[in-house]
Amino acid sequence: MHKELQELFSTLQSIIYDENLLKKFIMRQSKNILTKWSIQGCERSQALLNYTHSYDEFQEKLSEIEGYQRTCNNSISLQIDPSKSISTIRTSGSSGFPLTYGISQEWRLLHNLVWKIAYQKMTDGDLKGYLDHNYVWAMARVPGMSSDNLSNLIECIPSRFGIQFHNLKNNPSVIHGSSTTMLEMLEYSFVQRWRPKYIIFTYEKPSDHHIECILEAWPNAKIHFEYASNDGGASAFTCSHGKLHFWTIRSIPSHRSGNLRVTDLWNTATNFVGYECGDLVEWEDHDCECGLKFPTLTVQGRKSGSITLENGTKISQLCPFNSEQMEGIKALKVYVHPNNKALIKVVPQENKLPNSDFLNLCQHLQEMGFETTELAVCHSIAELREGPTKFKVVVDMRR
Repeated sequence: MHKELQELFSTLQSIIYDENLLKKFIMRQSKNILTKWSIQGCERSQALLNYTHSYDEFQEKLSEIEGYQRTCNNSISLQIDPSKSISTIRTSGSSGFPLTYGISQEWRLLHNLVWKIAYQKMTDGDLKGYLDHNYVWAMARVPGMSSDNLSNLIECIPSRFGIQFHNLKNNPSVIHGSSTTMLEMLEYSFVQRWRPKYIIFTYEKPSDHHIECILEAWPNAKIHFEYASNDGGASAFTCSHGKLHFWTIRSIPSHRSGNLRVTDLWNTATNFVGYECGDLVEWEDHDCECGLKFPTLTVQGRKSGSITLENGTKISQLCPFNSEQMEGIKALKVYVHPNNKALIKVVPQENKLPNSDFLNLCQHLQEMGFETTELAVCHSIAELREGPTKFKVVVDMRR
């Protein structure tokens, strides 16, 4: 298997600048992984979702997979409504742990290599070429990867950190993760001796104080911000000119007209950490001066908490539940009606929903501004999926 992965890496390197060849290869390779390495449950759903080009196509394929009920981790889809020129990035999740902890190492390596290619295709002088073969999640025992580069980290840094390192050596050139995690890491003396060239903040938006502390420790590092999480195959990041560029493994037209509506956007890396929903972003109609060919976005209303669509439907981010408080729930969907009324449909673990779980849900919905809440107990995942058409689905959470 190690030899096969090395050959995979070489092949990806050879087609890195040919987008058509790359797309065909990734599609073919994802199918090989699904069959040859027997990815199960949520891994299968994530692989299918990343490499099918519509949410409907993904749902059709997913329904054919044995173990659909085990689909429990982060998923993302890009939906385009030509009539309104509105695209929607929709994510859902439930586990409260990094996506990569739930998938196979083989798939993780392929996913990371795809991101390596995306970054290497950039023409931005600040970022081009800083990744190499050692692109890997910290704490990940990737097949074919020498453990020498990870030994100090494995001994000293708890696995809960969920942070990425690029060029993993004693002195990494790029550190990629949340500001909170980086500050915790700086308690270790060997981390303080690092001299990274780039810091990429992701997950929650860092505070000014966090940025000041991190720059004090690593004064020569250049700061970049990532909008959303690349776990689900879509992300946006700042370039050297401070512009926000959007990248996804899905094919979308560059500089398309209209707006991109971001809903239910949160990350599964840390409980209670996520982007509040309600972000409206506008495509810019010209290339950035940095030279990147990725579409450029302007964000309006970030972290606004909720948005009201043209038809009156109110959408809020309803996902940051502590999994320890939801032990009695196997699966969950939340529907929102235009009159600000919420419907919760749940599948209990043992056909009985603890009152404490329902109270936690109701309290969170009230905090998000919903006036009334209804509860419907379902007995299967299939029943959970059959929702009333008058409600807008905003959460799909499976444990």
